[in-house]
Amino acid sequence: TLDDILYGGLLNIYKPVNMYSMKVCERVKQVLRDHFKQVTKTNLNFKVGHGGTLDPFAEGVLVIGIQKGTKKLSDFLKCNKKYLALGLLGLETDTLDREGKVVQVSSEMMKGTNKQDDTRISPKNITPILNKFIGFVDQPPPLYSAKRVHGMRLYEYARKNIDVHIKPNKVHIQDLKYLNQVDLPFFDLEIKCSGGTYIRSLVRDFAHALNTHATLIKLIRIQQGDHFLYEHSLHYDDINMENVKRHLIKL
Repeated sequence: TLDDILYGGLLNIYKPVNMYSMKVCERVKQVLRDHFKQVTKTNLNFKVGHGGTLDPFAEGVLVIGIQKGTKKLSDFLKCNKKYLALGLLGLETDTLDREGKVVQVSSEMMKGTNKQDDTRISPKNITPILNKFIGFVDQPPPLYSAKRVHGMRLYEYARKNIDVHIKPNKVHIQDLKYLNQVDLPFFDLEIKCSGGTYIRSLVRDFAHALNTHATLIKLIRIQQGDHFLYEHSLHYDDINMENVKRHLIKL
């Protein structure tokens, strides 16, 4: 009901690629404002936020809080998340994803000279390397990230070409599966991890363990917390008042 929305709640929204997470919040806020202005003839200001940024090139589950629901969003920053990731062996970018500038190339991978029976990189020996990352690990965040160091975000240091010491984060990789549904040099992973885990960093560190390089090509968040699953999400393109009322999770 409208009273439920005025009180507040949560939404499970599917963010598409090439979109900032805040644009999803702005869309929800605009739909609410327009509807309540039409019904009440007054301009209401709604609190709308999200529970954990997805990079513009990534897609998937984004938890949205409305009104008092925004006070619950910090729980989703810390909660477990599940991702599907597609990586490319053989090159590394400065942002560790497809959006960045190539800074490292492993020529043997990019030329396709690496064979399936290679003792270093092949489907049969990828899983043992991945297993080494399961558990609590110290993970350096990407230089191009929103993590703050001495009051500045890391990407600000990167853009200004300022050197900065980056301390690793302690993160928990609970499960890490090699799906093996694409051919090398591409590789696909399913990851269940704690809040604060950077999948870009995981892809980089995995490749370094293979003595090569890699970058993240595609990322989908398929779950956030225990109950927010991608198959139950409301797609950004379908955000309207009726769907907001239908998908609102009451507090």
